Amino acid sequence: MVACHEEQPIFLSRLPAELRIYIWGYTGLMTPYSAFLLVRGETSRLVGHLRSPPSRGIILHQRPYLSANMVSVFGTEYIQDLIVDGDSEGNRWSIRDATGLKYITSLGGLCAIQFLGIDWESDWIGKIPSVDCVWHGIIRGAVSTVRYGYSDLNYTAISLAEPCSKKQVVWDQPNFPCTLLDPDAALFDFDRDIIRSVPISAERRFFRYLSLYFKNEYTRGLSVYISGRGIVGLEVHFTCVSRLSGHRSGCALHFSLFPDERIAYVWLRVVNSPSSAFAAPALVIETTRGRLHTFGSYILPSMVIGNGYKWILLRHEGYIAGLYYENVKSGMTIMRLGVIGDGTAPGAAPLQPQYHNCGFPSPPIGTPNAGLFLSFAVLDGLERVDMCRVKNRCTGLMIHYIGGGTSVLGQWHTSCASQSSCIYDGNGPAITHIYFEMSRCRDRQIVTAVNFAPSTAETTSDSEYRVFSIGEHIAWWFSERYDEILRWTGELQDIPGESTMKQSV
Repeated sequence: MVACHEEQPIFLSRLPAELRIYIWGYTGLMTPYSAFLLVRGETSRLVGHLRSPPSRGIILHQRPYLSANMVSVFGTEYIQDLIVDGDSEGNRWSIRDATGLKYITSLGGLCAIQFLGIDWESDWIGKIPSVDCVWHGIIRGAVSTVRYGYSDLNYTAISLAEPCSKKQVVWDQPNFPCTLLDPDAALFDFDRDIIRSVPISAERRFFRYLSLYFKNEYTRGLSVYISGRGIVGLEVHFTCVSRLSGHRSGCALHFSLFPDERIAYVWLRVVNSPSSAFAAPALVIETTRGRLHTFGSYILPSMVIGNGYKWILLRHEGYIAGLYYENVKSGMTIMRLGVIGDGTAPGAAPLQPQYHNCGFPSPPIGTPNAGLFLSFAVLDGLERVDMCRVKNRCTGLMIHYIGGGTSVLGQWHTSCASQSSCIYDGNGPAITHIYFEMSRCRDRQIVTAVNFAPSTAETTSDSEYRVFSIGEHIAWWFSERYDEILRWTGELQDIPGESTMKQSV
């Protein structure tokens, strides 16, 4: 056997005979060879499992008792077996006329199930994991036979179908919209809705959901994080907490709502291109107060007039109650996004989206249509002004008006790396001017300080300032590495009618 090449592992057969003799003499003739055969055999079996995973079925008789045996894998417990009318460790529950079931999975398989009835729900059978990567699903239908995918260690999938169906939709939140039976069909898909191609769907679809409600409170503000060519994170803010989906990366665009204000309509603005690689989706909202806001980069007016963009009105019923999108890999932009309505009666017809009809700073501080952003606000009727700072950069101002409204000039970050402070309140002395101190370093120009003053104040000779009078309209242009503060001399105009379309039903 030492000399025979055919009966040895390939990595040993390529060695000189002298070295093979030393290796076999040290390890023993049978040990490595048996290990090789074992790995080869198990690998072949693994390939078979991946191609056609085995499944098991459980027939649920009238009023059965169901219990679960669990197995722990790297600290997470999975369902190893489900037993009907048997004594075992774990939860036990008498199942009546179930009309569906919920389930929770993690990376390694099925962790817990819960049976649902018309007016009841069972306890969770199994154990809800405490790890971060947990997904929730629901299956509707009469529960008479339940089938499970099996990995020789634990259950990996669940279905009411025969054989075990691998087509599943799972969510990152336990309060996912249960009424949305087909989220894939309800969200906007560039390939399907714009270029009319039908992509091959994966067997298991992962979706992330962000509710605009926390307990009984509607969101007080929405932040959208844009990095590269699109949206990478969404965050909703409430009185005491915030909820983030995705990543806080890139530029932070924020819009605040009045206490009685709701989001009535949502558009997606995309590049009018036959390729999704250049779609660069941006989010546009209209509120119940008739206010419009765009969470996206500045686009050239000539591109709007030339039909270079499309605004797609997303489909929903009632006011917007939540946002959802198909899960994306870390660092990638959100392309497939949808909204959930609260089911209330429809309000007024949507307004026409708008664009900024103005030029951009020269020399350019970012790329129009992909990374240059614009915000503007009026400095009049101020109640309080807060400033946001990230390291040595002042990224933006949150302006609170006497009438109760709030505007953000620039960016407003909420990460642990940011700091906010009040730089003006109405109880102080009267002010007449605002000063933006600028700092340049190589290819960067940023705002490093913002101050209000009762009159023209002394400035440091080695610093560059932008000075404005109270009552002026100010435009804050920004990108990830650059700021510029100018007087706002542009205007908002409605987009052409041919640039709008409704999401396909």
